[in-house]
Order: sequence, then C-alpha cells, then structure tokens
Amino acid sequence: MTPWLILLLWAIVFSGPLFGTGCRCASARQAKVSGLVPLKPLVLPERGKAGVFAILIVTPLVFLLAVRRDVGVDYYSYVEMFELFRSGYALPWIEPLYASLNQLAAPLGSSGVVLVFAVSATLAALPLFYRIVRSSPLPRLGVLMLFGLSFPFLMTNAIRSAIAIGIVMLVLPAIWRRQLTIWTLGLLLASGFHYTALLVWPTYWVLHLAWPRILVLVGITGALVLSTYRQFAVAFLNWVPQILPSKYTHYPSMVLERLEIYEFGFGYMIYFVLVGLIFAGWNQAHNEGGKILVFRNSSILGLILMIGLYQFWSVNRIGLYFLPALAVFLPWVISRCVVSREKLLWAVGMSALFIMMFVRGLWVGAHQAVPYQWIF
Repeated sequence: MTPWLILLLWAIVFSGPLFGTGCRCASARQAKVSGLVPLKPLVLPERGKAGVFAILIVTPLVFLLAVRRDVGVDYYSYVEMFELFRSGYALPWIEPLYASLNQLAAPLGSSGVVLVFAVSATLAALPLFYRIVRSSPLPRLGVLMLFGLSFPFLMTNAIRSAIAIGIVMLVLPAIWRRQLTIWTLGLLLASGFHYTALLVWPTYWVLHLAWPRILVLVGITGALVLSTYRQFAVAFLNWVPQILPSKYTHYPSMVLERLEIYEFGFGYMIYFVLVGLIFAGWNQAHNEGGKILVFRNSSILGLILMIGLYQFWSVNRIGLYFLPALAVFLPWVISRCVVSREKLLWAVGMSALFIMMFVRGLWVGAHQAVPYQWIF
C-alpha cells in the first residue's frame, strides 16, 4: 500500500509546476454576455515542458511496474506468455506489436520479462499522463483523478489494454483538429497492442459534436436498463459478437456464463455521481465548443459504457478508452468558476471524492495491485 501512496504524492508534486495551466476558463464572448470581467486565458504548457513533467511523473510508476512480482490479476498470465515466446511459440492470438515486444526481449532470458513490463508501463503511462498534463487546466487535480480512477492499478493487470488506452488519449486532439489520418494511424498503433482499440475509431465522427442532453439521458437510461435487467443483457450479448474483432468474439459467451447473479457496488454508484458532475458543466462546454466538447463527450460516453457494461466481466474495459477524459473535463468545470470561494469548494469536493476512490482502491486491492511486491 505504501508504494502507491508515495507514488501518488510524487505525481502530484511533479505536476505542481504546471498547476493552473491549460484550457481557457472563460471566453471573452461569454464574459460579455454575462456582464462579468473576463478571466485571463490560461495558456497550455509547451509540448516540451509538458513532456518533461510527464516523464518525471511516470518514472517511479514505470519502475514499480517493471520490477513487480505477483502484482496484478493477470501477472502470471503475462509471465507465462513471455516464456512461451521465449520458447519459440508464435501465439498468433496475441496482437502483433505486443508479440514483437516479447520476442525482442526473449534473448535476455527469464529476466527479459522485466524489460517487457518496463516498456509496456512506459507506453501505457507516459502518453496518458502527458495528455492530462498537457490538456488539463488543473494538472494536479487531473493526476489525482487518474489515480482515483485506478489507472495505475489497471497497468498492473490489463497491460495491453492500458497501452492502447494511453495511445488513444495521446491522439485524441486529432478529433477536434479534424485530422483523420493521424487519428487512424494512432488507432492502428493502439490496435497493435489490443484489437479493441479499433472499436474507438468511428467515434471520430461524433465526439466533436454538440450532443443534445436528451440524447445523453436516453443513453444513460439504456445503460441503466442493461445493467439491471438480465433479459436485456442476454439479448445484447447474443448480438454484440457481430461487431467485435474476431479474436474477441468468444468474450460475450464467457460473460454470459458469469451473468447468473447481478451485483452492484460502490463503483456503480460513483459512476452516477460523476455523471451528475458532468451535467453541472454541460451547458458551459456546449458554449465553449472545440476540444472541451470532445473531452466532455468522451467522459460521458465512457461513463455510459461503464454503467451499461457494469455486469459484463472484462467487456466494460471498453469504457476505459474514454474515461481518462474526466481528468481534463472536470478540472475545466472548476476553472470556469469565477467566484474564488465557489472554485475552492468545487476543488476540495472533487479532490475528496477522488482521494476516497483511490483509498478504496488500495483497501480492496483493485486489480490485485495491493499488496505490492517486487523481485528484489
């Protein structure tokens, strides 16, 4: 437990110099309409500076992930996978880029798995934290939110998925910049580590749009029904293999076997709290447009998927492709507050919420990342 607490403090400290940098808090047009004195626009940090601080933030995380032992639900599965590659097996069901990484490390012997874990951790953590440091108006809070959402814990377990999520977040600006080629190349790169990244590609045509609130409410209602009524879930699981990559079409049947008992926990309730927080800044984001719409829509889409697929073992990870956007959008909502006291209350409240989520993750051992052990 202690290493993760130290890691969180380290990450917050080294995102500190960028505190208060990022998106604009209020546009001049909005200030004119409201009669308020416009706030001074907050300027995004330069790419190089953001990159340096992102490296500082993730360095100890990469170290802990590289030298861990028996940490993470799928730890031994990935060790066994490496040993099979080292023995010359092809494992064609493993994505090509992750397979290549194992094959490159194979000549190092059994210790080569440490290199695989180190490179995987770097590919997962660096682009994810870079995007938050680069885009969030309050990077400290954004980093705390990533920990509260258990993304560092996820990196001990779903290694390939974590890499794909990091790459998707890195290329997310291609959506509001309307750079289809960059988006496509980024998703192809991500799919080289987990094929489910291909499912994210069509969102290029919708995430930048001004979604009507009623449409989102319909989506939330559908997600609620799917997560509470088994008959709807069974029908969905029988249909969804048609749209999944061939290598993952077996998952729905595996999920169906585990669908006998519906369970609802703390996380399920938290998702609805986060939905409410997004709606608190819904209209402001609508007026701001641009990248804020992308982060807002990504956040709500991620939550709808997490709610709707809550009962579906492993499948709900699809929502994790979009959930990190919360670490940009919710701090932006705070930065839009003109009254200092209101801004402080929002910041303290959100910090308390995500600290509670992080502590709970430690307490229950999210992704079996606790207790931490290393190879030394």
